[in-house]
Amino acid sequence: MVDTSTTEGGKISSRYYIVRPEEVISWDERLSKLHGLTYDQLLQLISPNEMAVEFAARYSLISNSMKCKRCEQMMLLWSRNGLDGLQWRCMHVVTKQERRSGRKRNYCSSLSIRHGSIFHGHHLSIADIIEFMYLWAQNYKLHEIRLHTHFSSEMSVAWADYMRQIASGFVEANQTPIGGPGSVVEIGRLILYKTRIGEQHPYLIGMVERETENCIIIAIEDYTTERLKEEVLQWILRDTILISDEGTYIDGLNQLDYPIFITETYVERFELVNGQKLSVNNVLLQNICNEAKAKFLAMNGTCRAHFEGYIREFLFRRTFRNGDEFAGIILWAPLLHVS
Repeated sequence: MVDTSTTEGGKISSRYYIVRPEEVISWDERLSKLHGLTYDQLLQLISPNEMAVEFAARYSLISNSMKCKRCEQMMLLWSRNGLDGLQWRCMHVVTKQERRSGRKRNYCSSLSIRHGSIFHGHHLSIADIIEFMYLWAQNYKLHEIRLHTHFSSEMSVAWADYMRQIASGFVEANQTPIGGPGSVVEIGRLILYKTRIGEQHPYLIGMVERETENCIIIAIEDYTTERLKEEVLQWILRDTILISDEGTYIDGLNQLDYPIFITETYVERFELVNGQKLSVNNVLLQNICNEAKAKFLAMNGTCRAHFEGYIREFLFRRTFRNGDEFAGIILWAPLLHVS
């Protein structure tokens, strides 16, 4: 924690902050600061738990300062017994009237340093939770994470679902239409697992832009031609060149005003478009389908309950990879958390 000495001349005491304000990492710097962070390096940053509290404050996982909800005064850090060893306390003087009405405390109010954060209401150390977030981001299986942390089986499942909600929130907030004039988008149905006769499952449409590899996967529960057309018009910009399998083309793409080329099984052919050769295949889309299938089976097993969540987790991991997985969670968790 920062030095708790008081200051003179009415300046704010350092006891109003967990870390000095200049130590809080800005949004633009967080990704680069955490890029390629190893497990051993993380443990050095969050051990003991006092350092984990400072880490959380630096990356805005918890508030670095707090205002009293009763009087709007800045609250002070106060030592206390418990997991975190600190709490926020407003030392504004309690009035005589409040004391006559039965108020026993001689200070205005107090709050947990976890108030309004992703840690609020959870009875695990901040260090343990940050460690869980890191291991989940690195794709550790839950039973492996439990070996490193104090998470129970039920708690690890709940937190994995919460991490998936953060990933889903990121995809919803940042997914934008792909393509544009001259751009090529491969589109087609994705089949990630076998289904039993009569089993209901979402109809998955994959779209990937060749130039950027930006990918969109849409799950359509009640599939119709009109729904397919609506999704394509929403997520693929006009004048985009589409490369589609025959089934998706017949299902409704043929009714849309896009330049469309249909792939042929086991055959790659070339078409001349605007004076350039265009390879008519869906290899990139199939590679993404295979990658998603492997991830889905590893993450999900035979469970279908949170299917869309797993798909969005896959898209999140495609965005934050090559050393940025943990940074992506740290970056978006404070923004997407609802207290």
